[in-house]
Amino acid sequence: MSRELSFAERTFLNIERKLAVLARGYHITFDEELVRQRGIMGFFRWAAQTDKVTNELIATFGETRFHLIAGFASLWNGCDYCGYGHLLALNLCIYRDTQQLFAIDEQEVHQMLRLRDSELLAFLDERLGKSHPDFVKLIRRQHDLRVADGPLQGEDKMLVKSIALYEWINECSITVDAPSPPLGPVAKNGELRKRYEAARAEFRKAKAAAQVTQQP
Repeated sequence: MSRELSFAERTFLNIERKLAVLARGYHITFDEELVRQRGIMGFFRWAAQTDKVTNELIATFGETRFHLIAGFASLWNGCDYCGYGHLLALNLCIYRDTQQLFAIDEQEVHQMLRLRDSELLAFLDERLGKSHPDFVKLIRRQHDLRVADGPLQGEDKMLVKSIALYEWINECSITVDAPSPPLGPVAKNGELRKRYEAARAEFRKAKAAAQVTQQP
């Protein structure tokens, strides 16, 4: 049975969430579980170590590809919260840089979670094989490193770090459900978020209308 947070812990979370929104544009809703498991000082140690490895991954892969590997590392672990949040951040980064919608909607996370690994990889081939073959190659390699040992080459060591990082994060994040905010600095760009959400909503509306007209 989960323990109740102390008054000091609840007060800490209230302050921490306000500061997080100011600094990052969002707060994580599994912060309560982190404090429950690790205490206040443990929360700070967790945040420092997570930020350290996250910054290493961003330095290696760049912001956009980081969200790609973070999102799928979470999906392999069955975490819809981080999967959704990083895919949303990925969508925002791509829309910011190209003014185009990415081929995978963050709202498809639950659909992807229902797929076996082989089916999910086939889904990626279908959606991204032509437009983003580099993304498919990267996620296939991450999956291979997750399920089998072998010699490490190129970016493999950092992909292994991404797997380990999200196994650690998802221990707590899996206790909460999507939807989640964009899990990255792009969350602070409110104007971008509004433009993306409007474009995505229009796309979803058109897609739903097309599906209705195709029905017998």
